[in-house]
Amino acid sequence: DNTKELIKNENNKINKNNNENNKQGWIGIFQIIVGCCANNIFLERMIRIDSKVGPPLTMFQFLFVSSMVCFVDGFKQTFVKPKVPYKDYIVLSTLSFISSIFNNLAFAYGISQTFNVVFRSANLFANYLVGLLIFGFNYSKLHLFSTILVSIGVILETLAEAAVQTQIKECRSNCQIITNNNSIDNSNIMEIRNLIEYIGFSVNEEQLLLIRWICGVLMMLITTFGLALQGHLQAAKNKKYGANSRESLFWVHTFSIPLFLFFISGINEQMVKWNNSKSIEIFNNITIPEMWLLCIGNLITQYICASGVHKVVASFGSLTASLITSIRKCLTLIISVWYFNSIFSLQHWIGSILVFGGATIYVIAESLYTNEIKKKQD
Repeated sequence: DNTKELIKNENNKINKNNNENNKQGWIGIFQIIVGCCANNIFLERMIRIDSKVGPPLTMFQFLFVSSMVCFVDGFKQTFVKPKVPYKDYIVLSTLSFISSIFNNLAFAYGISQTFNVVFRSANLFANYLVGLLIFGFNYSKLHLFSTILVSIGVILETLAEAAVQTQIKECRSNCQIITNNNSIDNSNIMEIRNLIEYIGFSVNEEQLLLIRWICGVLMMLITTFGLALQGHLQAAKNKKYGANSRESLFWVHTFSIPLFLFFISGINEQMVKWNNSKSIEIFNNITIPEMWLLCIGNLITQYICASGVHKVVASFGSLTASLITSIRKCLTLIISVWYFNSIFSLQHWIGSILVFGGATIYVIAESLYTNEIKKKQD
């Protein structure tokens, strides 16, 4: 009788833990859909005002997420030694920093938010290549098919976006160019022109804009493959040490913060511009510069979004997180085109459908492949 009672209590405890785990997972899904979409709205509004928001915004995002985890958890993360070795978190934080900083820097090089959303959705293609070439993973034919779909979609999207860039004919000094959904500062064009002339080549304004945009695409490629490598290392870490979303969230962001010292002069310059942005009255004649108000909104929603992703990964696994993230990116794209009236041609839409469709098929393929492996092991 005592044995039966112990088994019953243990089963109740397991069921209770599973229910709590599922509850946290569903909360995480809600956070991803709402928080991440809102975060992109704040971001797009910021880059329309100042396309060089990248370094300062990224720094504030990392500081805010790290501080919030520390505060919400009662400073537990700072005083308790993590289960994962510090060197592993240093590697992950370095990859996270590189991916985040290049992602946000790309906006100053003609990359629109709509293109950014679709291109980032092609991370499954990068995951496939990194897993195959670096980690030696085996993939099914359905994996390969979905990766081909995503690749075709990204190529179509990139060509469509390049066509938008070639529509811009001229940029004189001290001007700003409105291309798709970005307000782009002219200074980096002059830097690219000086570099090209130093090498010994001569290009016109239209070619300069296209070269500047290609630099932005290269930054997006670095971001995509950096995130893919980070994702595989994160999965290996979880498998070896167990999933701990709060610990990972804190240390990955905290170890990245000192790296922003390399961008400190540019960050200070942008903060001065933010201080001089249009004042917005919040209540009773109390005003705040618009860029700082948007930054606050971006930081809060970034924390909600990031913690939601970690909850879903810990509760339902990385596959579910990937699927939910793909759905969220699709919603973000629709909001951007509708709310911000972004340029989006038929070719853009076809490319996007192929990317999101391929991403969905990839998640299904991963689920089938994982179940097949489990059956073989049993």
